Amino acid sequence: MDEEVNDRFIKLGFKPQKENAYNKLLPYGEELDEESTKLFADIKTNLVKSVLAREMRPGCALWTSRLNKYIKIYGMKFSKEDHIALIKLFYELVIIPDLEPTRVNKCATTLVQLLKKKYLLTRDELQLEWKPLYDLCVRVMEKKYFPASATQEILDEFRPKLCPFNSPDISNTIQYLQLFLPYNMKPEEADISYKLWFEEFMTLWDVCHNACTWENHMMGIMTGIARFQMGYIDWEPYIPNMFVRFQRTLQLPVTFKQRQLGKQHKIDVCLMAIWITSSLESYYYPANTGRMGSQDTSLALQYLASLRPNIIIPMTLDKLYSSMYSLTEPHKLTSSMMGVIAVGRYMVQGSRNNFPEGPTHVIPLLMELLPGIDPNDIRKSYFFDRICTWVESSSLDFVRLEQMTNNNNFKNRAETISESALGSVVGVVLNQCSPVIFNLVDGRSEIIIYMDRITNILDKTLHMACLSACQLASRMLELMMSSLTSIQPTEIKSSPTDYSTPVKDFFASKEKRALEWGKAQNIADLKISWYVPGKKEINEVQKLLNKYLVPELNKLDEYAAGDITLTRQQLKQTMRIVISILSCQPLLPIWEEPVFQLLIYNILLFNKTRGQDFEFHWKSFHMAKKLLEDRLHQKKLHLRHVLIDRVMLQQEFRIESRNCSFTETHKQILLDLFELSVSRYSEVRRAAQIKLFAIVSYFPYSYSVLTGRIKEILQLDSQENHEMFKGCLYILLGPKNAPIVARHDWQFIRELWPLIVKSMPSEKPSIINLIAVLTEAVRKFFPTIAIKLIIPESTLNAAYSLSRNVPVCELSSFKHVIDRGEEYLKLKSERHRIAYEGILDDLLDAVETGNLHWRYNSMALSFLKDLVHFDVKYNSRIVTFFLHASINESITIRKTAMRVLVFIMIQNKPHFKKIEIDPYKFSNNTLLNNKLKPGIREDNKWLLYNSETLPRTVKDWDEPRFIHDQYTGYYNWPKKLEVYDSPSKQDTAARRMDNLNDIEQEIYNFFINNSNVEKLINIFPHIERLVQDKLESNQRCAAEIISALIRGSKHWEYEKVEKLWAMLIPILDTAIVNMCTETQTDWALCITMGIQSRDPNKCHWLLEFLLDDPLKDPTSFIACSRLHLLSTAISQQSWRNSEIGNRLIDYFRPHLSHPFQNIREKISSCLTIILCKDLLFPDGNVTDGPKTQQFFEEVMPKLNILYNNTLAKLNTSEQREWNNTCDNLDIVNVESEDEKESVIRLFKIVGKFVTTNMVRVNFSARPEFFKLLPLAALLQNSETDEELANIATNLLVVLAQTMTIEKYIPCAIDAIKKVAECPSWSARGVIAEFLPIFVFYNMATINAQKTLDVQPEVRILAAKVLSGLLHCQFIPEPRELLKFFNEKAKTKLKVKSQNNTKNDNNLNNNKIRFKHAGVLGLCAFINSHPYDVPDFLPDIFGQLRPHLSDPQPIPATIRKTLGDFKRTHHDNWETHKLKFTEEELSLLSDLTVPPSYYV
Repeated sequence: MDEEVNDRFIKLGFKPQKENAYNKLLPYGEELDEESTKLFADIKTNLVKSVLAREMRPGCALWTSRLNKYIKIYGMKFSKEDHIALIKLFYELVIIPDLEPTRVNKCATTLVQLLKKKYLLTRDELQLEWKPLYDLCVRVMEKKYFPASATQEILDEFRPKLCPFNSPDISNTIQYLQLFLPYNMKPEEADISYKLWFEEFMTLWDVCHNACTWENHMMGIMTGIARFQMGYIDWEPYIPNMFVRFQRTLQLPVTFKQRQLGKQHKIDVCLMAIWITSSLESYYYPANTGRMGSQDTSLALQYLASLRPNIIIPMTLDKLYSSMYSLTEPHKLTSSMMGVIAVGRYMVQGSRNNFPEGPTHVIPLLMELLPGIDPNDIRKSYFFDRICTWVESSSLDFVRLEQMTNNNNFKNRAETISESALGSVVGVVLNQCSPVIFNLVDGRSEIIIYMDRITNILDKTLHMACLSACQLASRMLELMMSSLTSIQPTEIKSSPTDYSTPVKDFFASKEKRALEWGKAQNIADLKISWYVPGKKEINEVQKLLNKYLVPELNKLDEYAAGDITLTRQQLKQTMRIVISILSCQPLLPIWEEPVFQLLIYNILLFNKTRGQDFEFHWKSFHMAKKLLEDRLHQKKLHLRHVLIDRVMLQQEFRIESRNCSFTETHKQILLDLFELSVSRYSEVRRAAQIKLFAIVSYFPYSYSVLTGRIKEILQLDSQENHEMFKGCLYILLGPKNAPIVARHDWQFIRELWPLIVKSMPSEKPSIINLIAVLTEAVRKFFPTIAIKLIIPESTLNAAYSLSRNVPVCELSSFKHVIDRGEEYLKLKSERHRIAYEGILDDLLDAVETGNLHWRYNSMALSFLKDLVHFDVKYNSRIVTFFLHASINESITIRKTAMRVLVFIMIQNKPHFKKIEIDPYKFSNNTLLNNKLKPGIREDNKWLLYNSETLPRTVKDWDEPRFIHDQYTGYYNWPKKLEVYDSPSKQDTAARRMDNLNDIEQEIYNFFINNSNVEKLINIFPHIERLVQDKLESNQRCAAEIISALIRGSKHWEYEKVEKLWAMLIPILDTAIVNMCTETQTDWALCITMGIQSRDPNKCHWLLEFLLDDPLKDPTSFIACSRLHLLSTAISQQSWRNSEIGNRLIDYFRPHLSHPFQNIREKISSCLTIILCKDLLFPDGNVTDGPKTQQFFEEVMPKLNILYNNTLAKLNTSEQREWNNTCDNLDIVNVESEDEKESVIRLFKIVGKFVTTNMVRVNFSARPEFFKLLPLAALLQNSETDEELANIATNLLVVLAQTMTIEKYIPCAIDAIKKVAECPSWSARGVIAEFLPIFVFYNMATINAQKTLDVQPEVRILAAKVLSGLLHCQFIPEPRELLKFFNEKAKTKLKVKSQNNTKNDNNLNNNKIRFKHAGVLGLCAFINSHPYDVPDFLPDIFGQLRPHLSDPQPIPATIRKTLGDFKRTHHDNWETHKLKFTEEELSLLSDLTVPPSYYV
């Protein structure tokens, strides 16, 4: 065998990388080597020629498509050298500069296909550069083949952008790191790969742990490194935080006070799957809902059953058996059946798969499921009704009377589904039957002996007047032709064993029976019996063609010539016969005819014949394969009938892929279809357009054949030729997703678009709608088509490398084309440019004549807008037109003009000069080592806002030291730091007024014209007028203009900028005074857009203006407006505004108890922005700005006074219960009610700040925040102050549900303990509710024993906490705790009597409290197992029974617990009750059924 394989490889000339295994199983498989070798040589040669000739379209595009099809048919049937060369060639094609996006997509798709089988190539054999992909911003790329040394280069590129205060930049950076970092490194390469960044990135993630926007990308990085470096990384220190993230991502319904936290972790489930631990197992249950549902359950069961069938299959079968008799839960039966189907293959394999009893379940299951057939369900009963009808009459001629008169004879959906199911079931059953039950006649060779009788029947029926008869006859003819000419397997049985073998011999032993069911078939041993048409069959087909096709064609010729007359019915019969005969197309030759030259090359494509049938078969096969495949063993070990079906698909696909050239006949067909597509009759138009679109989609550039007719129709009168014009517009809008009107052909567009615009308007609604749709189609589907293109030398070298591999490409005869390739590309680019500018001129001519209907005028402007290009700028004529269009009376035209003017400004934006600087020279510091120290350091302090060094002179302004982005310098410095050169050295238009280009001159001329500016706006006088007006539109207009002025002054000289701010500051002050609620957002956006990505030192005028006593206005709304703009401004450069933060903290200190709520909210928002940069890396530096710890040290003494005074006012009974605690309280009386209100307002600001901070900032619960927990628990039930109660509750919500890192857990526990010892029972109750949520989301080891509280409500809530802790397995020795509660529950009560003293009653109350605590503890153990019944659980019910007669609330507690138990265990009660004895079940019934009383 090996010698044969080697001989084959020698004959081929190479060892194929990865062949399509199914080709060998075809009856002509041995003949495919020669075919594939020739085809690949053609593809390779022509692909190389296309690249060397520099022809991306159509040459390279065409042969790329051919290569994709070749890989799909033959697999990677080429040498490793060719494989590597192809990858390098397409990689070079992808990274060609300025290659249009559609071509990048096509080449990248092929590249991904070539890289798909990663095991075929190692990184030593293939390495690709990463930087070109990053430069091209390719989002999805294979990175296995990046060299290990690329890691450091990638880190050098992206590290400087890792500033956590700028979410967009760091999100993009982490995403790029996920895409480009190589993971698949050798162990010896660890030091130059993942060890350079792993701990650093995990530290960054731990520091920014509060659901950052980029954490899903970070998870992708960690998943990648975990997958490829398994066993080389110690994950143990990181597991707790990762587990908390995963748990929060699931968004399980565990909330505090039924309030969800605003910020949620969003990590892809697939990425985190490798991290899921057993701690979450019991929460995956149908009763729980969250992001994780029951999707892919079947696949999960299938995979698990392949691993451990003896564990998974019995569980799945038990679910099905227990749900069969449920009358109220049909969904359980359905889902259980789907589960059994998923594990069915492994179940029937029996002892071969470690589940010997599996096959014994098949027949009982089928019998048990028969009662599930519901006669009232049409989807079930109709199917069986059709079976009974078929068995009874052996015919399918039962149709309704109304259908007999309907020529279309359409079936309804139920009929279609049932008949499809009938055919599928009958086919499956009969194909697996022995010949005794069903003797299969293949309908091919055997049918030849009946040909005379069949043709006799056809002669009598094909032309019958009866519609049904002639239809059935045509169908019979179609099936005969198809059966005789199609290559098909003769059987698709599940076993290769001969089914004619007697049963006693076939199943001679149990082992033999077990070997047959669910048996996987090795593809190498798959023996398929094929039917291949022979001479007899071909002769019979020829006879049928001569007998039926030739006469019908002659008849059609005579009818077309007018020699005979046919009725509509006769014409249909003739066409139907022709169509039926064409089903023998596998043997029909493609007509020999000269190729019609659409372009330079002949359009040789793959011929589709039965596309829909093939696509349906392909999808059906993959659905069946996914259901039945064995993912564990793979290697194509499918069931035999699945493999045969796949080989049949391979044969069909080869037929689909026959080559066909576009000929003159195709052209004539296309033109005829066009004429039908513009017919007067709508049904004819629709049917013809479908066929026309199919041809246009199949033959690229065939649309060019239609250009002449389209142009003719567009110039006709749309009123008189309504149907024709309408049909033409529909043709331009098709095919779907690739309309003809938006084709990638500059010359075609130049001819077409101006004619569309200048076509005669119609007021018919259908035409109006089509014009609108056509305009939208151009906007949506017209891509950026390349005008000029340069093919790099590296791409040509890659093509030459491919050509030198065996088989060698002969290029000598093509050398003259290659030599002229660069010249050809320049000429082609020039033709494209001329066509592009011609389109612009033609459209502009049509608009400027003023003769266009307004609707067509808008369409022309939209076309001009969509023609914007990055290679060629709009000419000065276009610029002039749209400048004047910006002051047009029509708002639609003005909007379009504004968009075009934006494009014009971008096209003509000057390139400002940059210079390289040394970042250490400004701090007189040097780089001592390479250790990362993120944060504010000595070497980056020169970037901070400093009021003492602000640029207030020309010299300071011109110094090249201003950096405008937000990330540079924070994490580390880039290898090369560039900044803009001083404004005085920039080559701006203002410096070369005598040397302006045409476009600049047009813009300048427009704006120096007073009438134009007056219509547009006279900047400063009008701005002053606008800001004085409180009308929303005027305020918005002023805000947009001011924002543009601020942003546009980036490179102005100092004198101009100083004058600008001297004028703007008074205007802004007026705007703030006149601001209204509706325009607050507009002015905030003005500030944001104005100083976004700007060095704060360069906009110090604005910052100092906003910092100047923002609360000076007596009106609260104006003060709020100033604070709103201030917070917006300082948030743009958060880490560089540390001085501003310190100044604001000092300013806000006397206002932290402000009486107005709206101002307090704005102050808290400012505090969030100010303190958010208090982010400390383990090896980083402490910030120079305000610190959260210092802030809380200032405010907590006052808040503690409020806490203690609130406790002092508790009622005396509570104080007696907690007298020891009260004695230790340091109670300081608040001197006045005003002082108390002031402290309460302080709490509101601080509480609001903490709440906002934990939702918006990267880090979450700080230890200082938990100092507010006792006061929040005390104030959350305030009945007199709704705002106070709401803030306190929200504070508890975020503290409970936000991630708290490990080192802060002790602070949280101390705060919880303080509340647990609080005299207020309501505070203790809320902390008992708070605790399980906090524990759940942080998974900490917390010991909560509050079941002995004096207040029943607190005891009940504490029991819920205990239940949650037991459920999550936090308590190490639960059995010991169970004994403790059992003893407490046995506390003896003293019998009540009239002689009992007050002390006796108090003692008895305490005993009831102890007894209730014990019962609650026992009930907590029951509640901790809502979906299972452990062995110790039945005993607890026996322990609870004696307490039903105890004093309340003990009996109520027991009955509620048992009610919850019955509800949660109801679904699987048939299984759960097996854990109880008969006595225990009787006891459980007594406990759950309330007693009855009879008189």
